[in-house]
Amino acid sequence: MKNKKEFFDYVKENVKMYLPPSFEDAQVFIEVKEKENGRKVPVLLVMRQKETSLPCIPLEEAYRDYVEGDDLDICVRKIADLRMRYDHLEYLADLSYASDYEKVKSRLMIKLCDPELNQKWLENKIYTVHGDFAAVYYVRLCEEREKIFSMPVTKQLMEKWEITLM
Repeated sequence: MKNKKEFFDYVKENVKMYLPPSFEDAQVFIEVKEKENGRKVPVLLVMRQKETSLPCIPLEEAYRDYVEGDDLDICVRKIADLRMRYDHLEYLADLSYASDYEKVKSRLMIKLCDPELNQKWLENKIYTVHGDFAAVYYVRLCEEREKIFSMPVTKQLMEKWEITLM
């Protein structure tokens, strides 16, 4: 059985075997994304030339499936299938609309987090404090099967929108 690092490396080295020819020249890499509440999430990125946005594929769930008995290559195939499915999500294909406030204002949403645990993460985000919580503003990009794809509203995005919080 592979440990977590070995599993992640195996996924990185083998995921393109399960992707169509359009991914032949894609770059595959793993990053650790910092999320709310201090969580650090390893994600797989498969980037083709000229792509402007990338879906981040979390690897922890795939590793958990592997540890619980799923075949290693079945786990890699599931990750490849997920990457291909993300290609067809309209709002992830081109995020240029996000710079237009009129196009996204109906898609704004809030997630709560602990401001004390998230001081560094919140530095560039737009949020308001409500008691013990920070309400962080997000743009909901799309939803698929109980998963919401969103991006946090940043100070740079607010400048593009030419609006203020209050």
